[in-house]
Amino acid sequence: MIELAGAFAGQHILITGATGGIGSILAIRLAREGCSISAVGHSEERLEDLREYIESVGGTCGTIVADLSKPICGSSLVESAERAFGPVDSAFLTAGVFTLARLDDLDDQAITSAITLNLISPIEIARALFEAMSPRGQGKIAMTASLAGLVPLPFLSVYSAAKSGLISFCRSAAPEFRERGISLTCIAPGAVDTAFISKIRPIFAKFGWRIDSPHRVAEEILRATALKKNVVVTAGFERLGAYISPLFPEMLERIMRKPRSEFAKIFTDVPK
Repeated sequence: MIELAGAFAGQHILITGATGGIGSILAIRLAREGCSISAVGHSEERLEDLREYIESVGGTCGTIVADLSKPICGSSLVESAERAFGPVDSAFLTAGVFTLARLDDLDDQAITSAITLNLISPIEIARALFEAMSPRGQGKIAMTASLAGLVPLPFLSVYSAAKSGLISFCRSAAPEFRERGISLTCIAPGAVDTAFISKIRPIFAKFGWRIDSPHRVAEEILRATALKKNVVVTAGFERLGAYISPLFPEMLERIMRKPRSEFAKIFTDVPK
């Protein structure tokens, strides 16, 4: 894509969820463009594997071990990255967890961890980056939300709440960031092909819902960030739900009855 040419070349890039499907693709792609990568993840072993691979192809990578499902200090994390490679030029906050569950199967800790990882931690890190980038008057930040933050999908209530909050944060905060020369982009993909998706792949196939590859979503994230977009939905025709939901919520609820019944079959004690 011509609009990506040189957009991030040689920059210091901070990536959370760097060992995940999308995060690792971004890290490797950008390292090959001469970027210095500050990779953030909760597994030291997987971070080391990523670092070794990036260095084996001639890239530069530093690692930061952090469990973003627990309270963190965003400023400390950004400062750790800056000690290694100097000021952060762009950041991709991709860390998240997909929580498909009945509400009464989630205990307090599971709910708190999911909200912290999917909403609170990215906001904390974005705020810290805002403070660090403001004196320079430039920077790009991308946050990964989900179509589930715009369309109420079955058995994703906590996940949907967190991603909806992230989308609202980006829409509300973007003007403040823009005033300082910083772009704030939020990407809302549909389902992404991960190990977890295998559990619900037949349901998606039955209703003709698309499952995107991590590579395609990574490219869309790079494109939207390079173009300084605000909120971008990358799903297929399912994105229509994002427009139907606020205007005709009862219609969408009726449309989702059959999919909900299929999802319910995953939980043996949920009425079908």
